[in-house]
Formats: sequence, structure tokens, C-alpha cells
Amino acid sequence: MANSMMGLAATQYDEVNEQADSEFQRITGSQKVYSVWPSATTSKKEKSKIIMVMRSAERIDRVFGKNWMKSEISMGRYLRTDMNIPHHVQSIPLPWMHLNSPITVLGKTTSQLMARSMHNVGLRPQVIFSSPMLRSIETASAIASFLGMSFSVEPGLTEPLAWFRAGGVPLPSYDLHSLLSIYPMFNTQYSSMCSMEKLHLLYPQEDEKSGIHRIEFALHVLGSANRTGPLLLVGHAITCEIAEKLDFAQADLQMQMPMQSHMEGVPRVSPNVTNGTHTSHEATNLNIEGYTVERFIEMGCKYPPASLVMMTQLDSSQPMSYKLRKACMPMSSGYYSMDRRISISSMGEMTTFRVDESYANQCVLLTGSTGFLGKVIMEKLLWSVPSIKKIFLLIRPQKGVPAAQRLQKVLTDPLYSRVRIEKPDVLNKLQILEGDILHEELGLSQKDLQTLYDEANIVIHSAATVKFDEELKMSVNMNVLGTRRLLDISKRMKGLKIFVHISTAYANCHLKDIEEKIYDAPMCPQQLIDTLKWMDNDMANLITPRLIKPRPNTYTFTKALAEAAMQTQKLDDGSSMPILVIRPSIVGAMWKDPLPGWTDNINGATGVLAAAGKGVLTNMCGSESSKADIIPVDIVANMIIVATAHYIYKKPSEIPVMHCTSGHLNPLYWRKIVIFLEQFYKKYPMKDTTFIPSTWFHEIKALFLFNYYVKHYIPAWLMDKIAMRSGKRHSYVRMYSRVRKMTDVLHFFTTQGWIFHTNALVRLLAEMSAEDREAFDFDVRRMNWDSYLFDYVMGIKRFLLKDKISDLPAARTHLAKLHMIRFASTSVLWYFAVNWFGQKWSKNSRIVSWLTAMSGTHLYLDMNFREKVNLKTLEEYKTTAYRYAYLKENEI
Repeated sequence: MANSMMGLAATQYDEVNEQADSEFQRITGSQKVYSVWPSATTSKKEKSKIIMVMRSAERIDRVFGKNWMKSEISMGRYLRTDMNIPHHVQSIPLPWMHLNSPITVLGKTTSQLMARSMHNVGLRPQVIFSSPMLRSIETASAIASFLGMSFSVEPGLTEPLAWFRAGGVPLPSYDLHSLLSIYPMFNTQYSSMCSMEKLHLLYPQEDEKSGIHRIEFALHVLGSANRTGPLLLVGHAITCEIAEKLDFAQADLQMQMPMQSHMEGVPRVSPNVTNGTHTSHEATNLNIEGYTVERFIEMGCKYPPASLVMMTQLDSSQPMSYKLRKACMPMSSGYYSMDRRISISSMGEMTTFRVDESYANQCVLLTGSTGFLGKVIMEKLLWSVPSIKKIFLLIRPQKGVPAAQRLQKVLTDPLYSRVRIEKPDVLNKLQILEGDILHEELGLSQKDLQTLYDEANIVIHSAATVKFDEELKMSVNMNVLGTRRLLDISKRMKGLKIFVHISTAYANCHLKDIEEKIYDAPMCPQQLIDTLKWMDNDMANLITPRLIKPRPNTYTFTKALAEAAMQTQKLDDGSSMPILVIRPSIVGAMWKDPLPGWTDNINGATGVLAAAGKGVLTNMCGSESSKADIIPVDIVANMIIVATAHYIYKKPSEIPVMHCTSGHLNPLYWRKIVIFLEQFYKKYPMKDTTFIPSTWFHEIKALFLFNYYVKHYIPAWLMDKIAMRSGKRHSYVRMYSRVRKMTDVLHFFTTQGWIFHTNALVRLLAEMSAEDREAFDFDVRRMNWDSYLFDYVMGIKRFLLKDKISDLPAARTHLAKLHMIRFASTSVLWYFAVNWFGQKWSKNSRIVSWLTAMSGTHLYLDMNFREKVNLKTLEEYKTTAYRYAYLKENEI
């Protein structure tokens, strides 16, 4: 029966289109309907009063007919016979597009023009919601991509399900979270009012009237939510029709109404239109006629694809009383379903932005290649950008070890295993330049300098001192003067295309809301440089706290100075120097390729995780509710590589600033980390743990200090004294002094939170091809933090501490011994305490008190009263950790 209905619907499909064409011409009298926009609104209060309801843009099947997929996809291969068929349909699963058409290339262009118009007239939406149909999702995605924001899907905006049944059209079968792989602007955090599962349950029974009430309810709730800017809802012609007839005056009364009862028929608000104004009246049903082909055509002509209905709040005393504005239609919306085929033979293939093409035959100068981030950038360029011609590596000799030898040691790291084994020839693209950014002309010979001037095209500057407590003179010399020296050399490069400066998201951490722009320098860089020339280190260290205030350390201070210097850089011809600034937050271990969890240092968050695992850090001063803005190193490297290629392709006139952070798109809180660590280390302890791992955050510093001295420093002092008397090595106090110094350095970042705007990251993802998004994945929204933290801590064990999975049984045995020692020591402690304070108690009372205290202590220390974390099994971990056959455990 369903198949026969689908066949009937398909037969009528093109007939409806033809009727719509003639009807549209009759109504409009023209092929073009030009957009009509209101004057710009400047007040935030005024913007928060606006709701825009938009119909989805031009559909492929409206242009190419019901059988468009047969001509475009054959034997599973994408053919693309027309330029108006979007290239990305090849990445959409075929079942998704069954009677659920995406939009055309011109439909996407129209959507972006509408987005530009919204932006130009000051009506940039704060929130975007879409129906779950592909045409609505793609319209919302095009608008969100253009504006650099995300969009959410609300299934409650779906057309009445009775219409689907009448045409034999099934509901979409996809899980909404799977949309993220194709539409990077999709917001996975939104919890819809009416889920897709609920729609599927309603499919057999919902009549037209109930469907209209469902849409009305969705408009009520979404329109009534508090916001500071316009709201955009992308739906269908019926959505616009309901919006025109809808009275929001009693929306607040409907907010708490259960979805089920609403769908069964709830009293509605009848519009009383006076001079275009909606006012509150007694509830009745909306006056929307029943569905017929003629009614369908009339609505389609009244609201062409990508047209928009806009409402503005009238009176602040009646917060949901709205006035309709004139409907806005896209420029050149044309006939309802006019032929928009564009021949490929006459147009040629459209060019798309591809990473490999931007790097083709280019020579890259990379600084910091022996550092944590630099290693990953170099490996990724060698592995994923085969078109690159050469990579110059600025490496300084260190402690008598020449630059070439240092590079050879770097290349023996497991990180480079896949390059060494599968693509050893690409290592010939590496060329060492022995130099140092601390020296003038980078300490390079004239021959090496001339080589850079003649050949280098791209400069990626990742070298810096990342020590938070670095002395001011050294920090300025490396982070400020070192950057200036590199800029001066880059200006002389004959074919310079871009200078990429890797800064930090915390360069302006004295602010709470940080935009993607270069801020004014905290002081004149040259004045500071001149002052420090005649100061010794002691004097400079004495004035450092006052100089850097309100920033917490010299690292963030000098990074801000280096950034500010970018704005004044000019080439010899007077034109602005091509510069890109990228600001990562707290760079952590690797997320995905090639080695999940790989890291090579104990800086920042890695040091905290390692110290907690060893049991030497059980308490820390901080707020569990603060965001731990950790970003994996491979996400940072991928974004740097892609953003560089994108800059070369786009050639922007201003200096782009891009945040590479997780806090806004996929937040991770310190509470999750401390809970995860305690449960992880109970099941997968480190080898030779010093004390039993435990993790607690204290917002009150006095409480932290009490725990630090009682649980760590005093026992460490006693153990050193005992070791000294027995003639053994004693270093516990020194170890805990280093731990205390680490916690003090991180205190500023664990007790506060920041909002880092990430519009540029999201916009860049949207402009990438599907292939590049797979090869250079930096979409932090796709991360699962439980899985990542597991890989992260296992990476610390494997790559830093050299623990092997085969060592796990011994590590568990050692941890069990520590538990037994603690149990015995606490039992003895309670025995003496009870006998001391309970001297007048009876023997039985003392025994009961002792057993109670001992059991209570055991339960408090060893039982988990926090929420449970879903930890991976070792088998699950190995499937990703050893994804390359040659990465055997004995290698790492």
C-alpha cells in the first residue's frame, strides 16, 4: 500500500510543479521578486523583539524532478550531470535523500545572500532552529556557516505528518547527531522539545489539525525563550503561514504544556488583526484551511523558497505581542520551480578550497619543530600534504648536541613511525637550518638566509618559551624579540604568502570575554625592551609583578606584546604583511592520528594528570565548576595547517585571529577531570605509585594548604628525616616543593573561566571539503571527553613514564599493598586515639568505637560516592592505540 501511494505521489509530483509555475506567474506577474528588508535596528533590546520564520531554499527535486537521484548517482557512484547539483550530495547517505531532497547550489547561494542581508541590516540572528528535513537543515547550515555560528534542529517544526502519509513520504531515518559529520555547524548540545523518536510514534496517527498545533506549539516555545538578539526559524511554507496567523500573546501560558496533550488538541489563541497587530483574545483554533493541492500551491507561491516572515514585538508591557512586518523574499527568487539547470560542459567544474592545492610546490619555514606542537605540525605536513616542496627547520644546537643530531632523535619518536615505515622518502623534504631565534638574524649564515629569501613562501612560528614562571628578560627576548627577528627576515622573502604566528588564547586573560581580534599592547614593547637592556635579572624580576599586572605570568604578558606588534608590520612596498594569528588554549595530548594520547612533556595539564597518578598530588586549589579548556595537540596542528592553506586561498585584507579552544564548543570542566582520574587510577594504576591516587579540588586556599601540609609536606619531611638517619637518599620535600610550585602556577587558570569566541574555527570547518575535514579533523565538537581522557592518561603512562600494558598486574599489586598499608596505619591511629580519648569508656565501647571509626575511614577513603565514569576496556583501547600494525607494544 505504501509503495502504491509513493508511486501516486511521484506521478503527481511534476504536475504540481507545473501548476505552481503558472500560479506563481499569475500572482507575481514577474519572474523576479526582490527582497524587502526593514531598516537596521541598533538597539539590543529591539533586536531581541524580532522573530524571523523562513522557508527552506530551492530543493533539488523541485528543479530536476522526482528522479534526480537516478541521473546523478549510478551504481553507487556520484556523476554530477549539472552544476546546480551540489557537490556534497556524494557524502550524504542515499537513504537520507529518499523523498527528502537537499537544496541546490543556487539554493545555498540564496540562503547565504539572505544571511548577508540579515547581517547588513543589523538582524544577525542570535539563535537558529531548523526543521529536520534536509532542505531546512541545509538552508540553516548555509546561513550559519556564512555568519560563523551554529544551528539546532527542532523536529517539532516538521510539516503535519498527515501530509507525509498522504504522499507516501516517510520521515527522515537518520539520527540527528549523525548530521555533524556532514554539517559542521550543527549543534549537538541542544535537547529538542519533540524528538525524532516521538515524531515516528506520531506518524501513523497525527492528523493535519494536530500537526498544525504541534508547529504552533514549537513556535510558541522557541519564540518565548529569553534572548538578546533575533531568532531565526527555518521551516516550510506552512511554518510561515502559521507564523502569520499566530498570536504570541499567550505563549508564556503554553510554555509548560506537555507535548503529548498539546498534540491531542489544546485551545489555541485566535488572532485579532488590527492594522497588522496581533492582540490577545480567547483561545480558539487557528483558521488554516485543510490540505489540498490547490492550497499547497497557493502557500508555495505566497512563500517562495528562502522567503521569510518577520515579526516585531510591539509593547514591552506585553512581551509576547507582535506585529507582522512585510514578508521578505530573496532577490531573483524566480518561478516556484523554474528550470535552473546549469550545464557542466559550458561552465566547467567549480573550484573548491583544498589544503593540498594551497601547499603545492611551497616551501615552509617552521620554528619550534623540536617542541611539542612543532613535532606534530611537521609530522602532519609530511604525512598528509604530499604536494609540499620543502620544510625548512630552524633548530638550535643544545648542550653540545648539533641541530642535525637533535632532529634525528626527534624522528625516532613513535610519533613518526608511520612516516618512517610507509613514506620514508618524504623525510628528504626536511632541510635543517642551524640557528636560534635568540640571536640577531636568527644566528643563520648568509647562505642559509639567502636560501630563505629565495625559496621560503610560508612561515609557521611556533617557537616560544612556554614556562609560566620564566624570567621576564628571557621571556621578552624569546617571545617578543625572537618574533620580531623572524618577522624581519620574513619580510625579505621574495615569495612570502603568509606568516603564521602561534600565540595563546590566554594572551588577554585579564578579560573574561575574549574576541578574535588583536587587542592593544599592555605597554609599549620597544619601551620595555629598551628598559630591560640596562637591568640585570634581579632588578627585572623585582619589578616583574607590577609590570605584568593584571596578567598572571610573563608568558601571557609577552605573548600579548608579540601579538600587538603584528598590526604594524609592513612589507617593503608599503603593503600590509600577510599575517595569521592562531590562539590555542591549554594544549594537551593527541586526540586521534597517529597515536591517541601521545605527549612528550609534563607541562600544564599533563603535569597535573601525571602527579595525580603517582599519588603525589591529591589536592589542588581550584574550582570544579571552571572549564578546563584543554585542546588536543593534533587539533591545533590540523587547524594551523588548514587555516594557513585557507589564508593563501582567500587572501584576506585584514589580520585574521582564530581561537583554537574547546570551552565554548565542547566544554570540559575540572570536576569531570578529578572524578575521572580517581576512578581511572583505581582500575589502571601507574607502576611504582608513590602514594594512593586521590583527587580533590578546593576553592578555599586555606583548605588546600591544610591538606597539602597534613597529607604531603609533613609526611615528606618525616620520611626524609628517617631516610637521612638510615643513610638513604632523601628527596621527598624537594619533590613536594616542585608540586606546590606547579599548583601555584596553575592556580590562576583552575579557579577562573573565560569565554573564547570560536566563530572563525566553525566558519573554517564549514568551508572545507569533506575529504579535508576527514584528513585534517579539528572539530572539537566531535570529541568524547571520557574516551579522550582515557587515551590521554594512558599516553602519559606509555610515552612519558614508559609503563607498558603488561606492567598493569604488577602495578595493581603494588597499589593493593599501599591500600593495606593505609588500612593498617589508620587502624593503629584510631586504636591509640580511641584508647586515649576513651579511657573512661568500657572495653566494649572502645572496641565498637574503634571498629566504627576504622570502617568509616575505610569507606570514606576507598569507596566511590561520585558519579560513575564509563571507562574503556583494554581491548577497546588497543583498537585505536595500535591502529597501525607496526605499532607494537614493545616499541613504545
